[in-house]
Amino acid sequence: MAIKDFFKRSDEKKSVYVDGYKEEIAGLGYWLSDCDDRGYMPRGYKSLAESPEIKSGIEKIAEIISSMTIHLKQNTDKGDIRIKDGLSKFIDIEPSKKMNRQLLISWIVQEMLIYGNALIVPHTKGGYFYELEPIAHNDYRIVDDDRDIDQNKTYYIQINKSGKVYKPDEILHFRYNPKLKKPWVGEGQEILLKDLMDGLGQARSTVHDFLENQMLPTLIIKVDSLPGNLKSGEGRDKIEKRFLNRVKSGQPWIVPSLMDVEKIEPLTLNDIGINDRLELDRKTVAAIVGVPAFLLGVGNFNKDEYNNFIRTKIAVICKAIEQEFSRKLLVADNRYFTFNQKSMLSYDLDNLGEMYMALFEHGIVTGNEVRDVIGMGPIDGLDELLILENYIPVDKSADQKKLKDSKEKNEEKEGGDEDE
Repeated sequence: MAIKDFFKRSDEKKSVYVDGYKEEIAGLGYWLSDCDDRGYMPRGYKSLAESPEIKSGIEKIAEIISSMTIHLKQNTDKGDIRIKDGLSKFIDIEPSKKMNRQLLISWIVQEMLIYGNALIVPHTKGGYFYELEPIAHNDYRIVDDDRDIDQNKTYYIQINKSGKVYKPDEILHFRYNPKLKKPWVGEGQEILLKDLMDGLGQARSTVHDFLENQMLPTLIIKVDSLPGNLKSGEGRDKIEKRFLNRVKSGQPWIVPSLMDVEKIEPLTLNDIGINDRLELDRKTVAAIVGVPAFLLGVGNFNKDEYNNFIRTKIAVICKAIEQEFSRKLLVADNRYFTFNQKSMLSYDLDNLGEMYMALFEHGIVTGNEVRDVIGMGPIDGLDELLILENYIPVDKSADQKKLKDSKEKNEEKEGGDEDE
């Protein structure tokens, strides 16, 4: 029995075996760093989530998708309509007692992109859903069935703490980038990030050390003195205290003619190429994660690039979540869940207003629909479809005076011809 059958299954122990679990731990969700112990990335496997640049790109994707409302739609003969009932409210507003839809979807997206899989156990009570329980990446195993029934092998998901085993249709399994050998298991970002992550870590370490370095003075003072006097710190401090320290701040130094004070300009991050390296690496991260570079702070906002990002990268992830919700939680074949992706596109309000006004003048949308697009509330009298000149109802467009007069003239003309 599946989720839509309200989890009616036996407690019989399933015979399963674990295959490739170690590969999961040290797979593409991690990279092996060769940085030394002083760097930001010590030796060993580190999660992609621990790279600020990768994490930032993934969070941008999660923020956009989790901000969209989830609509429950139904197919009809006149087109798809939106359904508002208890199930749609449960999925879109309160899918969990611990979090709202925005937080839950954000968690799903981040788990999908970082680890390739996001698992949620639905719970029902009295035939109704009341909780979607997220299962963290380290709290489950995806295992293969050792039985061969009708040559159709399947897989199970085993929860580590409780030891419970779920069939694929008893749990919500969101996947991203399927493995080639096991397409029912997600693989996450298919990337080799070792060199890139090491470079980013070393660049951050260099910037940190550069900004806190106390070994680069802004002044060099040449002193005509015996080398022995400058050999020790006490000797140098004695010269500084004798000639350079003043009682009041801002007083000029009075130094012997043999003492030469020279000001030097310290190196900047541009001089050592760190800024260029960071910008290049961030562009590479943006290309790998699939986000526009300006979302990671490189370059300027581009509306066309952003809208293409919504229609491609965001749409693919949304579709994976929509289809998993629809095929596991819905019994009716003519219903489905969908994200409101249009709400995330970048529109110019003037152009959007002009477009909807044109639709309004041609009787395609109502006045209140136009007001809703520009963020205004509905008012009475604007719920009818109007058309052209005098904005009369569509079903009365044939009653216009000019059309009646033209029709009467044609009838009179036809009648006169018949008399002749």
